[in-house]
Parts: sequence; C-alpha cells; structure tokens
Amino acid sequence: MTDLTEKTLLLDLKVTSAFKDAEAASKEAKQSADRYADQKMEEAKEAFEKEKKAQIQALEENFDEKMKSAKYKLDKKMKAFDTRVKIDIVVEALIKVAKERVCP
Repeated sequence: MTDLTEKTLLLDLKVTSAFKDAEAASKEAKQSADRYADQKMEEAKEAFEKEKKAQIQALEENFDEKMKSAKYKLDKKMKAFDTRVKIDIVVEALIKVAKERVCP
C-alpha cells in the first residue's frame, strides 16, 4: 500500500507541477499577446495621427489657394468698380458741360 501511496503522491506532484507550468506558460502567452496588441494599437494610433496631419495640411494648402484666388478676384472686382465709378463721374461731367453749352 505504501508503494501505491507513494506513486499517487508522485503523480499528484507531477500533475501539480504540470498545472503550474501550464499556468506560467499561459500567463506568459497572455502577456505576449497583450504586448503585441498594445504595439499594434500604438502603430494604428500613429498611422491615424499621421493621416490626420496630412489631411489637415492638405486642407490648409487648399484653403490658402482658395484664399489667394478669392483675394485676387476681389481686388480685380474692386479695381473694375473703381474704374466704373471714375468713368461715371467723367460721363456725368461731360453731360453737364454739354448741357451748359447746348442750353445756355
């Protein structure tokens, strides 16, 4: 009976050792998976930030181009308006002078 008891205790010790080894391996695998997931999350975050910066830069460039175009068009319209106003004044003055000469 002692031999059977020894064998049972030895088997129990081996099983307990195997469980501890499996638990350690499982813990190590989980930590490795967590590190990998953290690394991939960080890579995705960096890629997102990089893409966001690129899109912001593209929008800023587009805005700058549109702003320059709008300023150019506004300047052009303002010059045309100024020219029209001056022409209107000249035309009015000519009409006034013509009326004074025709109708004394």
